[in-house]
Amino acid sequence: MQEKINLLEKAQRIDLEIDSIEEEKLYYPLEIEKVGREVQAGEKELEAIDSELSEMEITKKATTDDIAVCVERVRRGEERLNIVKNEKELNAITKEINAAKKEKVNKENELVKLRGRIDEKSGVKTEKEEGVLQRQANIKGLEKEFEEKKYKWAETLSRLQDERSVIVNELPPAVVKRYDSIREKRQGIAVVKVKHGACQGCYMSIPPQLYIQIMKGSSELIFCPHCHRILYFEHTDKEEQRQKEPA
Repeated sequence: MQEKINLLEKAQRIDLEIDSIEEEKLYYPLEIEKVGREVQAGEKELEAIDSELSEMEITKKATTDDIAVCVERVRRGEERLNIVKNEKELNAITKEINAAKKEKVNKENELVKLRGRIDEKSGVKTEKEEGVLQRQANIKGLEKEFEEKKYKWAETLSRLQDERSVIVNELPPAVVKRYDSIREKRQGIAVVKVKHGACQGCYMSIPPQLYIQIMKGSSELIFCPHCHRILYFEHTDKEEQRQKEPA
């Protein structure tokens, strides 16, 4: 039975290595897809920012034009002061000039604030553009790595599958079937050792008599009563074995 356990352990080590490669193979397409979605989201954000900047530039031009109109109103008003005929007309023109000057100041303040918002939004755009470019570079890097590793994975998987075939051919088909079934249900771990009276797969205590039976060895495979993994005792744990042996 110990020989079967040894073979199952070897098969499990190979299977875990195969699983690791298969997971890595899945990682690249998923990561490329994920980063690709981030690029698309970034590009949409840039479109929205461009739209906002475009609207701000339109407002900026309109405000600049309004300021020019105010300047012209002040200039014309001041020219009319030179030909004013009476106090009433003087007061009216002065009022118009003051109103134009006040509006000009307000528009200039609006323009200063607007330019600040444009600068801030342009800074955000630059950051977003850099982020998109970086992610696009990441995608190219991932695609390159993926292509480079494909050949190595294929070679390694072929070797591991050959090694696994040699091992499972030395085991009874029923044992291999049971092992594969447990692996599928238990995250790839079907064979575990028992230590300090507990299954090292689920860490649940097993009955003392079963523990002793595992340490002494059995002609049949022994399974954890809780997680149903195949159990074995590592005979290098001499101290633990002596403690469990009857006096």
